[in-house]
Amino acid sequence: MYTKYTISIFLLIRTLFFDRNYLVFSFQANWYAIIIAKLFGVKIVTRSNTAPEGWSNSFIKKKIYRFVINFADKIIVNSNEFKQSIKRYFNVNSICIYNL
Repeated sequence: MYTKYTISIFLLIRTLFFDRNYLVFSFQANWYAIIIAKLFGVKIVTRSNTAPEGWSNSFIKKKIYRFVINFADKIIVNSNEFKQSIKRYFNVNSICIYNL
């Protein structure tokens, strides 16, 4: 799993280093991608499909994620319940696009 992240991060950095004319689309609201995109001045859209209630029990995790997710240009969720949950937990506005 960490190998996949390492390779993906390397490829993203290499791509953006040579050409910043991209829009990064990140699944699972990947905070590594958000940080890298913002360091390179590139717009990023994230998609979150995991309920924050399940993994944000740690106070530190919740604070870090709240800080990082606010740098995303757009956040996409797949239901109105997620939209409300993301707003409640992280105080961010998201766009609901249903899975079909």
